[in-house]
Amino acid sequence: MVVLHLWTKGLLQLVIQLAKAKGIHTVNVVRDRPNMSELEHYLRGLGADVVTTDDKLKAALGEPCDSHLRHHSPKLNDCLL
Repeated sequence: MVVLHLWTKGLLQLVIQLAKAKGIHTVNVVRDRPNMSELEHYLRGLGADVVTTDDKLKAALGEPCDSHLRHHSPKLNDCLL
């Protein structure tokens, strides 16, 4: 599994597609935006397994969320829809 967090749009799309081709699951964390449902649909169409927002991740993990990601906290599952 690969967790992708706030990558540039083009790089995010490329990594999602490469991971899907190799059978690797991705968790994609993006900034919340008005067209979030459209973005989620688009990224899932490219092969993303999970799409969530930075705000949802922070709410589920608490501050600082980066330390939870580094230690593979089970709380990560709380924000993955």
